[in-house]
Amino acid sequence: MLKLYMSVRPRILTVVQAFFLARLERFVAILSVQNQELEPWQKALLSQAIYSTYCDCLDQGLSDEARYLVGGDPAGATLVDVATQQIVTG
Repeated sequence: MLKLYMSVRPRILTVVQAFFLARLERFVAILSVQNQELEPWQKALLSQAIYSTYCDCLDQGLSDEARYLVGGDPAGATLVDVATQQIVTG
């Protein structure tokens, strides 16, 4: 998913930036593929991991890439909004 975005918007990433983007991509993939198989506590932990890693990406200046990975366009991040709500309410 990120490779497609990066081919449209090429950018040279540092090792740390690449690490956090890859980590976010992996967490989002786990949530989308195995969502029905996860227990509620596993979904909550995964949501927290996604949100935390998303924040790490923002700290690294990767807001557009992070929003793209969580299923939004650069103007909005739908999955992170859901993850944030689950963290606050769950």
